[in-house]
This record gives sequence, C-alpha cells and structure tokens, in this order.
Amino acid sequence: MQSLKKYIAGLICAFVLLTIAIIGSFCFTNSGTFAMSDGGKPRLNISNTNDYFSQMPIAVPGASGNIIKQISNTGNHSGNLSVSFSAVVNNPGIDGNGDLGANTETAAYIDVNSNGTWDNGDIGLNANGTTYSYNAPLSYDPLNDYGSITWNAVESLKPSATSNLIITWRIPAAVGNEIQCDSISFNNTFTLEDQIR
Repeated sequence: MQSLKKYIAGLICAFVLLTIAIIGSFCFTNSGTFAMSDGGKPRLNISNTNDYFSQMPIAVPGASGNIIKQISNTGNHSGNLSVSFSAVVNNPGIDGNGDLGANTETAAYIDVNSNGTWDNGDIGLNANGTTYSYNAPLSYDPLNDYGSITWNAVESLKPSATSNLIITWRIPAAVGNEIQCDSISFNNTFTLEDQIR
C-alpha cells in the first residue's frame, strides 16, 4: 500500500512538472513570436529599466542648478515612458542630521523638446506623483518629498524621439549651517513600455 501511494504521488508530481513545462514552453513561444514581429528586431531597443545615479554637487545656501538626463527611444515602436525616484538618501554632515534633502527646493519635469527650458508641451512632475502642464509655473517641493515616487506613462515617446528629465534645484539663502557638509543621492528609473501590447 505504501508503494502504491508513493507511485501515485510520483505520477502526480510528474504530471504537475510536465504541466508547468508545457505552460512555460507556450509562454516562451508567444514571447518569441512577439519579439520577431518586426523582422527580428526588438520593439524597443531601450532596455526596460535603466537606473541612473544622481548626486548633487557641493551646495551652499543660495546655490542652484540642474540635473539633466537624456531619454531616447531607439526602437521602432512608440512607448509609454514612466519615471521613478528612489528613496532620497541624506548623508549627514557636521551636525549629524542630514538636512540637505529637506532644505533643497526641487522641481522635476519632462523636457519634451529637449531645449533645456520649461515651455510649451513640457510635463511637470509633482512630488505627490501627479503631473501638470507648462501653463503653470514650475512647482517646487523639498527634494525629500520626491523620494519613492513613480509617474506612470507620463509621455508617449515615438521611435527615434528624445526627451530630457530635468531636475532643477535651489537652496534658499536663508538656510543655515544645518546643511554644512551634508550630501544627498538618489536613483532615477526610466521604463519604456511598448504601446502595441
């Protein structure tokens, strides 16, 4: 009886493994078919997620600047662009508190025509995960508020099109010694999802 139970259990296990193998093969075949639909070229030659590390230069009260990241669709299909910020890491300086992220006023936007200016057609990224259009002024929030935020499908990026993510920052002149020797860092992740799915 024990042998019969082991035999039946073995058959069930083999059936389950065989079923999984068939499903896996079926999924792979479909993926291969979709990938070959453009004569063997991938739909989007940009990798699905690219991480870019950002670090502000040494900054003092009254300083300002821009971080610019170029995003291109090198594929042959349009894709929906999503942008994410990782958590903002505050590295403490002299006072041990890490106050720079809380005191850095930040605005982020997609520079659709890549001209380096907030103008018609550009897409503002609010620190709460929403977007706004050019007719509004740039919306500044503490850099810390951008941490762990994602903006999904903010732009349709056509083949061969290029946009910039521009992160503009400023430190009010009234900020004091609490930011002395502090530094901050974060990653941005860009995802380009094929619109043909």
